[in-house]
Amino acid sequence: MKLLSNSNLRNQITAWSCVLAMLSLLFSKFLLTVAMIALIANAVLNPNIKSYWQNFKKDKLALGFTALFFLIAISYFNSTNIGYWGERLRVKLPFLILPFALCNLFPLPKKLFHYILFSLWLTIFATCIYSTFHFFTNYQESINAYNFAKVMWTPKDHIRFSLAVATCVWIGIYLYREEFFIFKKSEKYVWFMGSLLLVFYLHILSVRSGLVGFYLSAAYFIFYFAVIKQKWKHALVATLATISICVLAFAISPTIKMKLGYMRYDLNEFFTGKNVGGRSDAGRLMSQKMSWDVLQKNILVGVGMGDVEDEVKKEYVIQHPEIEENQRFEPHNEFLFIAVGTGFVGLILFFTPIFSFFFMSNNYRKWLLACIYIVLLSSFFTEATLEMQIGTALFLFVILLLHYQFKSKNGL
Repeated sequence: MKLLSNSNLRNQITAWSCVLAMLSLLFSKFLLTVAMIALIANAVLNPNIKSYWQNFKKDKLALGFTALFFLIAISYFNSTNIGYWGERLRVKLPFLILPFALCNLFPLPKKLFHYILFSLWLTIFATCIYSTFHFFTNYQESINAYNFAKVMWTPKDHIRFSLAVATCVWIGIYLYREEFFIFKKSEKYVWFMGSLLLVFYLHILSVRSGLVGFYLSAAYFIFYFAVIKQKWKHALVATLATISICVLAFAISPTIKMKLGYMRYDLNEFFTGKNVGGRSDAGRLMSQKMSWDVLQKNILVGVGMGDVEDEVKKEYVIQHPEIEENQRFEPHNEFLFIAVGTGFVGLILFFTPIFSFFFMSNNYRKWLLACIYIVLLSSFFTEATLEMQIGTALFLFVILLLHYQFKSKNGL
């Protein structure tokens, strides 16, 4: 029992579990499973489990996010494809585990927390270096890929990876402002310069989810210092830096012009009513159109999370039979995905914790948390971010970790 009560040991287990969860974003889903088991075991196997339970019941945010798991669970009664429903429930398992664990295991000592963030930053930065090396050593092949709506090499899903990179831009700046170092104080400039390099990498990668997330969060970063903190010099420097980086990156990136050209062509194909099969942006828009039409027929409680894929594909057959079956996509919009599965009733329940999070415990005044939240939330409008395990882990794990670490603070 003394071992179970050792707070230092618990903090170390929590920290290493967080590191494993972050490494899972790049290397193995199995690491995420191990991390979640370790976190929940660390919270449950505790002599003070009753106080943990009471703390959880009083935490509105933790309860709200946990309720989203049960929102998917009860859609079982409105679903016929139970196999697909089970997959959706499995992907949402972090909503059942992480709120209880993290609301009780955080905050951690500041130094230990900084090491967790540093481990994520260093992992993403090193991977970006390798990705860039791979790009230039296979330059012509990599460039040609952009002509076919593909991108340079990234580990696993390039969209979620771009979001992780945009997230680490702000983590590096935070470590710089906090003067985090391992050996010498001057190391803080490494995190700052490294984050600038990550911004340039985002423009070479040219994945719009990451770029949009970065620029939206940069706009909030400027707003934060100009309006909330009223530090006009900071805001001016951030504005000039963002504009300069934008202009320079667009000028030197060998891929972004190709990506923009392809996007214009792609969207023109969609709006002129041509066959959008195999198209990237046009395919996304078509998936949203088909999903919206399905939703209008089942507006109150949806079709059931188990039947989202089947019902959307049926709508393709009705309206666009010329599009091949393997190009009939699920909703590329998280809000629309939830709405099709659970109706507007479920969408309201989904909206509540997702958007109230920004204002709970003055989270909007904590620039690191707010910027990362904006990066991740922005992807919901063009991707079903939470319908993949890596997307759910990145979103929920990172924002809850930051929320509970900074909960007692009014700002950063």
